[in-house]
Amino acid sequence: GTYEGVYVIDLDRKKSWALQISLANAYHVSLSGSKLLFNLPEDDFTAHLYFIHADGSHLTQVTFADGVSDRFVSWGR
Repeated sequence: GTYEGVYVIDLDRKKSWALQISLANAYHVSLSGSKLLFNLPEDDFTAHLYFIHADGSHLTQVTFADGVSDRFVSWGR
């Protein structure tokens, strides 16, 4: 079959799981590997930034401006 969406693979435990954010894009993994930062389009004109823990918990919206397309994602240094 085919796979679509975002999957986390734990090589040490030989497990994988899907995150329920399949419409998101522009993923960036934190340096620790524990969080993902991404944008999630709401419509043709608006996209907000979110982060989520790699285990799929704590989905958190980071930006909130309506009509703004926050499409460029990166972790600060």
